[in-house]
Amino acid sequence: MLTRRSNRSRNRRARLRRQQRNRISQLQRLENKCLLTVLFADSFEDGQWNGQWVEDSQNDWFDSSQRAVDGNRSAEVDGRATDAGLTLADPIDLSGYDCAELTYSWFIEKKWDSGEYIALDVQTAGNWQEVQTLQGNVDQEDVWHHETMDLSGFLSNDFKIRFRANVSGGREDGNVATLQRCDRRNQCGLDVPDQ
Repeated sequence: MLTRRSNRSRNRRARLRRQQRNRISQLQRLENKCLLTVLFADSFEDGQWNGQWVEDSQNDWFDSSQRAVDGNRSAEVDGRATDAGLTLADPIDLSGYDCAELTYSWFIEKKWDSGEYIALDVQTAGNWQEVQTLQGNVDQEDVWHHETMDLSGFLSNDFKIRFRANVSGGREDGNVATLQRCDRRNQCGLDVPDQ
C-alpha cells in the first residue's frame, strides 16, 4: 500500500513538472511573438548630431572621441553650461505601443561638484518633465552608468528626449552614449491556458 502511494505521488510530481515545462515553453513561444521594434538608435558615430539632435544656443555639447561605450564617440558637454540642452530633433510617435523602454549610458568626471548634473528630460503632450539625473558628488563619478528606463507612462504621439547639463568649470566633462529606444506592440496576447 505504501509503495503504491509513493508511486502515485512520484507520478503526480513528474506530471506536474512536465506541465510546468510545457507552460514555460508556451510562454517563451508567445513572448518571442511579441515584436521588438527599435524606433531610434544613435551611438554618436555618424558625425556631429547627423540631423537627429539639436543643441540650444549655448552650444556646449559636441561629438567627442575622448570616451565611448560602443565605438569611438559620445556626446560630450564640456563645462560652463547652464542647463545646456541636447534635444532629439524629431518627435517619435509612441501612441500605438503598449510598452517602451529607453537604454543609454552616461558619465560624469570626478571633478563635478554638488549641484552639477546631467538630466534626462522627456516630452509628452508638449510638456517637458525631468525623469533622471546623474549628479556630481552624489552619483559615482568616473564610471559609465548604463540605464534602462521604462517609458510606459510616456506613450504619446510627440515623444522626445533631451539631455540637459549644468556644470560650472570649463574642465569638467560629462558624456552620453549609445541610446536606443525599443518598443513592443501588444501582438502576443500573453494569455496562456491552464494545463
